[in-house]
Amino acid sequence: MIGLSVQSVNCSPLNPTRLITGHSILTRLCRNKFKHLMATNDYKEIKTCGIVVIGDEILKAQVEDTNSRFLCKTLRDYGIRVTRISVIPDDIRIIANEVRTLSEANNYVITTGGIGPTHDDVTYESLALAFNQSLALNPDLLSFWTRYYPLKNPASPQPTEAAYKFSNCPARARVVMTKLKRSFSSQFPVLNMENVYTFPGTPSLVEKCFPSLLGTEIVSENKFYTYALHLNVDETLIVTSLNDCVNRHQSVIFGSYPIDKATKITLEARTDAELAEARSCLVGNMTSYVDVYETVMNNESLTYAKHSLEVIAQCLDTYSLESCFLSFNGGKDCTLLLHLVNAVLKHKSQLNTRGQKLLAVYFKQENSFPEVEQFVKECVERYNLELVEKLGPMKEGLAQLLVERPHLKAVFMGSRRGDPRCSGLTEIRKTDSGWPEIMRINPLLDWTYQNVWKTIREFNIPYCTLYDQGYSSLGSVHNTTRNPALVQIQSDGTEAYLPPDRLLDDLCEREGRL
Repeated sequence: MIGLSVQSVNCSPLNPTRLITGHSILTRLCRNKFKHLMATNDYKEIKTCGIVVIGDEILKAQVEDTNSRFLCKTLRDYGIRVTRISVIPDDIRIIANEVRTLSEANNYVITTGGIGPTHDDVTYESLALAFNQSLALNPDLLSFWTRYYPLKNPASPQPTEAAYKFSNCPARARVVMTKLKRSFSSQFPVLNMENVYTFPGTPSLVEKCFPSLLGTEIVSENKFYTYALHLNVDETLIVTSLNDCVNRHQSVIFGSYPIDKATKITLEARTDAELAEARSCLVGNMTSYVDVYETVMNNESLTYAKHSLEVIAQCLDTYSLESCFLSFNGGKDCTLLLHLVNAVLKHKSQLNTRGQKLLAVYFKQENSFPEVEQFVKECVERYNLELVEKLGPMKEGLAQLLVERPHLKAVFMGSRRGDPRCSGLTEIRKTDSGWPEIMRINPLLDWTYQNVWKTIREFNIPYCTLYDQGYSSLGSVHNTTRNPALVQIQSDGTEAYLPPDRLLDDLCEREGRL
């Protein structure tokens, strides 16, 4: 979005001016977005905070403000919504007016800057004016600062000018001794007046002191559930699909941000269930545009998938696309792995160059399911694969493949540690003695059954229809049955089967295998 440049950035959901854009089509989207936010009462319980960044040096671009970003992230992670960031000069009346305004509108106010020994450090004077207080020497502050600025004369109680300046504050203000995070020094004083907490402008002090206020001075029982979806498309082309999700999930806050020729969509919800429903709607509406790589790498909830992408990328850097292939039999694990490998290849721009395709080898069992055969064909088209089929045992098929294609050095496999004979595997490992020599790459090795299905659902990855018919693990027609752990008896006495992701115990995954 194209925003206006202003000193005061208002992030309140009741102020749509922050999303002013040059695109009329996006303006309509923004109106819809804020229309639903103003119609809901879900966010009244959330604690809010205003941030005041004080200092001429910030406005003159002589010093970079990093405090507001740190505070925004820390507060948001703690479940507190930042409604406004104001960057203002060292002017007592301007500071007092802004502090008073934000104090009345929010649960908390944090100020940074303007605390020091010089003439332009006027935060305490401004705080006194904001709350109609007189200034007085605070004994706790004076005790602290005289350790750094000793008395001029030990026999006289007269403090130094610096200690006096640091200690002269609103008469009714309270001193909170914060515990310094990651520091050998024990404490640092923060002044509190009403719901306002004042910090110096030094980023290291803010970052060390502020966390100790959480849970004691600054309290929240809320939590924000967030997600970021990256799309390989300009945001002007997804307005209709995005509006559909916004209108269907009005308790969730959606944000749309252009990044070069791509788009980042953010979601923020009050519950994990709300987030999951909105995310499913969004991905379902935009499956073909989803940038899996960027989405995984930028979401903490997908850490396990991030590591797998790194393993895949490491393999491709070591062996190149021409030297690798994917072992693919249409099962859920190798289908997910195919999607992840494809995501890395797209990110590395190794597809559609010089006519390259990812080689997939189907080590085919006798009496395979017709549904599996059909799904494999669909994947060849969907992912533009080069498919080679090898009938019979995998060992013999692999030997034949390496004779035909001796340049192959590595195989991507969907093995997980819970699979038979896989407990001792590592992510990158040569084949065992007696097998044709090739490097096995197992990016999903430490994934759980639930990890697999969560990611399949999260990215709306197509999978074999048998998984919707009571199967949780696929072999051949002769050695695979529906999983009894997924059976559900209907009111009329007939059997139905739960979706595969409803199987919560990994140990039950192969109960349908004979």
